[in-house]
Amino acid sequence: MFPNHNQVENTVVDPRIAVRRKLLASLIAGGGALVLAACGGGGSDSSVPDAVANRSRRGGSGASSASPASSASTAANTSAGSSAPLQSTIGAAVQQMQMAHQAKPNGVPDGVAWAMAPVLEYPTPPSNFTAMTGWGEIQCAVGAANTATAATVEMRNFRTYAMDSSGQLTLVQNQGSLDGALMLPTFADNTTFPTQLTNSGGITTTTLDPTKAFHFYPDRSTIPAGTQRLVVTMEAKISAPAGVTNPSIDNSYILMLGADWWESMTAQWNYLTTNFLCGSGRFVYLTTSWQAFTFTSIQNPSASVAATPFVC
Repeated sequence: MFPNHNQVENTVVDPRIAVRRKLLASLIAGGGALVLAACGGGGSDSSVPDAVANRSRRGGSGASSASPASSASTAANTSAGSSAPLQSTIGAAVQQMQMAHQAKPNGVPDGVAWAMAPVLEYPTPPSNFTAMTGWGEIQCAVGAANTATAATVEMRNFRTYAMDSSGQLTLVQNQGSLDGALMLPTFADNTTFPTQLTNSGGITTTTLDPTKAFHFYPDRSTIPAGTQRLVVTMEAKISAPAGVTNPSIDNSYILMLGADWWESMTAQWNYLTTNFLCGSGRFVYLTTSWQAFTFTSIQNPSASVAATPFVC
């Protein structure tokens, strides 16, 4: 997305290429989704049309590098202070999908499915789709004490793995820069706001707005032959503005990962027909230490698959 990773860009995302995110009632009625780990309710948000979450996502056609998944052994969301990549297992990622959000996003009605719990809509790719992307969002948490604080987030090591029927993982997205934009918490009307992103040394940095959602993503990638499920992972940490001492910063913003299937590498968004939601994961608090976040569409893995390690 950025010709120079040291360049700072003001990014306004094209609203024509928004993400598909269904309502809870239509997910269940269609039989194509699974809502996991209900968090205090799971009613339809059909009465909240602005929360249908047409979330903008750039339809970039840049291919990401691919390589075999690396070994790892520790659980997801392990904090660390070094620059070495954190590590997790498929079992830990699946467990995250079965847990309630640590907090709900501020400004999103309770009836919105993805705001209530992790959701799977299309765990496997549609037969005629050939591209995909992982993505993420950061929101201010309900009840956050620092609702006026514009904190800074740093993100690195965004990776997406594809798993085939044998349980083999292939790394399909692994790039050192991310694109994104600020949007309304409900993603209503695809309204976007200028966002200043800095990509340098493999780290993407931006300033968060407590009244907005920050939506981010790498370049789109092709779907490897035989793909059955996805794992999306990244690391992130948060810091208060310079000169601000805020002991509650660790309980202020929440991050979620997810993924979309796309009709092709160059398909433009066409009102929910050219990209389908694979699923959205668990909202977890950002902290001032580097932390691993995960999403997966894998369900009920065998013991050997659950033990499969990957680098976050």
